[in-house]
Amino acid sequence: RDIIALASSPASTPGSGDGSGNPLFPLLKAAVRCLNAWVRLDDSGASGCGVSPAELEALSPGILSCLLHLLAPPPAAAVVRQSDAEAVAAVRTAVADLLTDLIGSSGKTCTAAAGGEAADAAAVTVVVQQLVPVGRQAAESLGAATSAGSSEATAAGAAAVTVALSGVVAAVRVAVAVAERNPGGVATGPGEAAVELASMVVAAVAASPSRREVTGEACDFFLAINSVPSAERHPALCAPLFGALLPLLAGGVAYPAGFRGWEEEVEEDEEAWAMFREQQAAELLENMYGQCRTALVAQL
Repeated sequence: RDIIALASSPASTPGSGDGSGNPLFPLLKAAVRCLNAWVRLDDSGASGCGVSPAELEALSPGILSCLLHLLAPPPAAAVVRQSDAEAVAAVRTAVADLLTDLIGSSGKTCTAAAGGEAADAAAVTVVVQQLVPVGRQAAESLGAATSAGSSEATAAGAAAVTVALSGVVAAVRVAVAVAERNPGGVATGPGEAAVELASMVVAAVAASPSRREVTGEACDFFLAINSVPSAERHPALCAPLFGALLPLLAGGVAYPAGFRGWEEEVEEDEEAWAMFREQQAAELLENMYGQCRTALVAQL
């Protein structure tokens, strides 16, 4: 916990420094993975976790905030080498793995003596409140890194894209975990929080419409939201939300940029791409039609 807290402080934000490499990265990644292994310890074998979100926060106050801070964009121009960028991405992946296990659908529920589901809901609410601005910042960073003025051909450009993309993917993964743990609570909970979380996921996809690793995760979020009857949801999480997804989904199902044939394609996996189109994208498109009907057809 101390290592994670130290790394999440402004003076030690991953990626800060002169670009010569941060020796804290390997230690930080190991600390997060160690915490994840500890969280998953469960003698009863009844679930994938041995502690609930509320129980972990009670055992180590502030730990959830520290973990979320590690997903925030590093200082501008702080990471210039691809090796540093990959180290930041590895830490963020470990953080997303931990939070997904902790607050996802297979996570443990707090004991009644410690507050029960209400305590977990309060802990997850704190996660959402901090996740929304972090996710938006990551989306803005990715949009800037992949804009016309940025070039992935340069070392600095490639590093910036790697760092920004890892933040977006991690933020969306955590949002999916929140939605899958309690879709009804997200879709029918406090209006502003629910709408802001959905808006953050939309912004993440909009910043990287051709990145299937983002679009694929986002699909799971929208599908979880749509598992709640429309009449019980915040109005903004019905047709207005799903009607805005078609242009974003189109980017995710399109052939890779410059595509000439799968024999020459090196960045995209044909089988994974086809599976996404035939399963996740098709299911989300069906959900979108259910919400929008003729309005969706008009967009097509």
